[in-house]
Amino acid sequence: MTKTTYLRVESRTYPRNQRIRTALVAAGHEVRVVDRESRGPKPLRMLRDFARGLAASRGSDIVVVPEFSLPFVPAAWLIAKLVRATLVVDGFVGKYETVIEDWQLASPRSLKALQCRLIDSVALALSDIFLIDTDERARAIRSRSPRSRIMTLPVGSPDWVRPEPPAAAGDHLRVLYSGGMLPLHGVPFLLRALAQSDQSIILTMVGDAAPERTAELHATIRRLGLVDRIVFVPWLSHEELIRTVHEHHVVLGVFGDSPKARSVLANKLWQGLAAGRPVVTRSSAALEEIEGTAGPFLLAVEDEADLTRTLDALNAQRTDLPYDPAIADALELYVQSRFDEFTAAIDERKSRRA
Repeated sequence: MTKTTYLRVESRTYPRNQRIRTALVAAGHEVRVVDRESRGPKPLRMLRDFARGLAASRGSDIVVVPEFSLPFVPAAWLIAKLVRATLVVDGFVGKYETVIEDWQLASPRSLKALQCRLIDSVALALSDIFLIDTDERARAIRSRSPRSRIMTLPVGSPDWVRPEPPAAAGDHLRVLYSGGMLPLHGVPFLLRALAQSDQSIILTMVGDAAPERTAELHATIRRLGLVDRIVFVPWLSHEELIRTVHEHHVVLGVFGDSPKARSVLANKLWQGLAAGRPVVTRSSAALEEIEGTAGPFLLAVEDEADLTRTLDALNAQRTDLPYDPAIADALELYVQSRFDEFTAAIDERKSRRA
């Protein structure tokens, strides 16, 4: 049996590493999890993470660094060397794109930005297998590091999402946006397009903005005359979220213009498609990965005017919107095929080491 140790896990229930761990178990791996140390100053926590990780990794064939622990990769690399294991790094949440591009906590020219780039570069360089979530992002990484082993593991849809026919349409097309109000998601782009669309289109926004962006968001909504067309809902549990998805006719993806926004397939996109809803999102090369499977349910828009036209067209056919529960199964088969490639690659490395 292949023995795999997951190091410095921040949340065992986070969908990304939970899904990867489940796939490894299904492939016959014995998976051990070392939770991230939460007590004491940071240097002491890192030392404890290293000591506990080394003890847990003895006898392991695979050592995995999950999505939120890229700064720990050098320590994990040393652990992997000491126990003669393959080091797998999940680059799903890069430090630079998160801290600098998504949260905009520092200037791209700052020392903080340089530090984030260094963390990302070292994580890639030290990994035996580097995981990412879309083929488009994998291509970009290979262009910078052609010798690295990069594998795509799509986000996919969690098992609590299920398809269900849309509720009968009344006088309004109900459109759903969920997620943080980060630049990645392009909320101003969405609001400007909504303001030009038919007044019978109602938007529900699940989530919230950072305190410093909340006032700006609501000022934009007032300026665009959208106060009566937007319903705000706080963060929801999984059960509440899927129920909310089923209450809406259309799900929205991301509309930002950053490199990350142009290369990801967001959670909300997978969930909307798996629920049987048309998903409207900004056009990007990343969509090519699933557009053949998602077919007419995946609607890509180029600019704000295109988004307005698309929403108005969906509104015009709201009593006869497409629905096909088979899309969920087709997408899951695709995702599973990529996970099968990953587990096969791990087995191959183990065989070469034997």
